[in-house]
Amino acid sequence: MGSLYGAYREMEREFSKGGLMRVPGEDASEDEISRYRTAIGVPDSASEYLDVLKLENGAELGEAEKPIAQMFADIAHESNTTPEAFNALVNKYFEVETAQLENMIESDSQRRSAGETELRQEYEPHDDHVSAR
Repeated sequence: MGSLYGAYREMEREFSKGGLMRVPGEDASEDEISRYRTAIGVPDSASEYLDVLKLENGAELGEAEKPIAQMFADIAHESNTTPEAFNALVNKYFEVETAQLENMIESDSQRRSAGETELRQEYEPHDDHVSAR
């Protein structure tokens, strides 16, 4: 029990020195929310997430991807997400999207190949159909 009490006292000391920070509650003032966001590194606006976004392998957002990334940035800002967490989420999203696209391309290729083979078998002349004159 002594170690639990000691841990609690240490947490109280850290909190009173400002070493720990409370997550603002529903009734938090704008100032409390602003101080909390500053302390954990949340940008001032959602668009700033895109300024610090680093996609893996040096990739850059294309015009088609910008609205998706902006949607993620809006949600990240509303939920006080750090830029590091935002980067990780966006990179994971594009990784999964790329893998799905690659799987779809492979599946389409396999279906096309199977269809071509089936058509060849059905419509190409076979040696056994050649009549002797």
